[in-house]
Amino acid sequence: MELQHIFVVDDDDTTRILIEAQLKPLGRVSLFSRANDARAAIESSGFPDLVITDVDMPGLSGMDFLSWIRRCNPTVPVIVASAIHTDDNLFDAIRMGATDFICKPFPLRNIQDAARSALRSQHRRWVSEGRVARKKSIP
Repeated sequence: MELQHIFVVDDDDTTRILIEAQLKPLGRVSLFSRANDARAAIESSGFPDLVITDVDMPGLSGMDFLSWIRRCNPTVPVIVASAIHTDDNLFDAIRMGATDFICKPFPLRNIQDAARSALRSQHRRWVSEGRVARKKSIP
């Protein structure tokens, strides 16, 4: 079983730690309190297998980060999580290419389920493109 690399970008320390605990069974989790720092990590080391980002953060917002990701890599799954529950946020995120949108607060299990779903979808796409062997699975 191949472990995944997941970026969690949220300016709230508690949220990052709780999400990390839920995602550790899926692979390596890198935590960032600012989207600018996550962007710098991507620019120096490449894209992770999944990005989970908050919307409202100081500096580069989650929506601007999503927009940058889509321009650079239209296929990496991005889950947007936000405490701001408006239809505009949801529709904007999906229109901009978010894989999923989760409203905070959320049951922690939901973030793991959303991550598994996004990673499985990405894996199926890679298999159909012949980029990975079919026998690898997402935990």
